[in-house]
Amino acid sequence: SQQAKDAIPTLMYRRHDYSEVAGQSSVVINGTSVRVGGNVAGVRVDEILPGSVVLSHQGRQFRLRALNSRVNL
Repeated sequence: SQQAKDAIPTLMYRRHDYSEVAGQSSVVINGTSVRVGGNVAGVRVDEILPGSVVLSHQGRQFRLRALNSRVNL
């Protein structure tokens, strides 16, 4: 729903380091380096894929393509 989308905070996606080695992948969102299971701005990193990241906010999953920020106006 649009209301759920509006609740997701702004996410500035600055780095995407994917590794096939478990636990080695990381992303930088809002200036914070995060691995799978970590949180930033109330958003959890569920999975880091070769070209995207799967995130969840308030129990709802969504995906961002690598290095694409999400701005909530």
